Amino acid sequence: MVVRLRLSRFGCRNKPFYRVMAADSRSPRDGKHLEVLGYYNPLPGQDDGKRMGLNFDRVNCGRNMLVSAN
Repeated sequence: MVVRLRLSRFGCRNKPFYRVMAADSRSPRDGKHLEVLGYYNPLPGQDDGKRMGLNFDRVNCGRNMLVSAN
């Protein structure tokens, strides 16, 4: 199984936001995923706050598991 990091789209028609997900390469964009790793908001908010957030602990944990398994 090949794991890929993907953006899964949520939100309305003109106001999208995305979740960063670890998913099998054969699954569809908004289909089954292994884990949610963060979010990405392409539209700036009123306060120009954070637009992207990642859980680096989970990203590194998954990366270490893949390296040790191969």
